[in-house]
Amino acid sequence: MKKYYNPVIKKNIVEINIGDYYVTWKKDEVLYTVLGSCVSVCLWNTRAGLIGMNHFMLPEHTKTSKTVTGKFGDISLQLLLKEMVRYGSNIKDLKGAIFGGSFAKGVVIDVGESNLKMAREFLKKEKIPVMKESVGGVKARRIYFYAHNQQIKVIELKSLNNR
Repeated sequence: MKKYYNPVIKKNIVEINIGDYYVTWKKDEVLYTVLGSCVSVCLWNTRAGLIGMNHFMLPEHTKTSKTVTGKFGDISLQLLLKEMVRYGSNIKDLKGAIFGGSFAKGVVIDVGESNLKMAREFLKKEKIPVMKESVGGVKARRIYFYAHNQQIKVIELKSLNNR
């Protein structure tokens, strides 16, 4: 995770990288990430004024995983949800959004689709409604999640298959 000030928008940027998750109530923060086949889930609670974002690379850890970290969706989603609750949110007040999961040419397994399945199943199990998605396809995405108004901006980038 990396934090820096953007003088143009006069906000503190919190860059969420693979394996990271972050929750904030600070109105001067913007959560930001770039996604290809990775997936980010954004959670928010309007009543509590909280937002959170994660960024995971693989759907789930296995018994042979050397480390169990947030780079796995099954771990990352639990960590993000626990942090939202720790900061005062009730799960029933949360709303969610899912981003990423693009397909990269030349891969044997469509990891993006597997990541999306993990995110959707987790949110369904927790009864968190999905209010917005920008998923699949072949383009990378930049995601900006603004704490002051709980709005999410998605910018599509070049195709992952133009390398």
